[in-house]
Amino acid sequence: MGRWPPNYGGLPSSSHSGPSDSLDALVSAHFLDRPELGISGIALDTTIQDEHFVREIVLFDKQFARALCKFLNGHAGKTIYEIGRLDVTFEAASYAGIGVYSR
Repeated sequence: MGRWPPNYGGLPSSSHSGPSDSLDALVSAHFLDRPELGISGIALDTTIQDEHFVREIVLFDKQFARALCKFLNGHAGKTIYEIGRLDVTFEAASYAGIGVYSR
């Protein structure tokens, strides 16, 4: 809650910080593990009008981060705005590193 749209975590290829309207499209999502900080996350590679950006989501639950990353990759091509409007419920599976999601 309150984490969408994700902030820009990488430097864009141009001088501005990124589209504020969330109309950049998801190219791919990548799981990030930062054990030295005790956190996990997801890097979202996005694009709009031939410019590329990186948005980051920081999460403390590694299992949830992996499940969310897998879910987001299933929605590549959609805009950040469209993804943010999806109605999604996540349930943790009983085995390590895998999440089950339903729409």
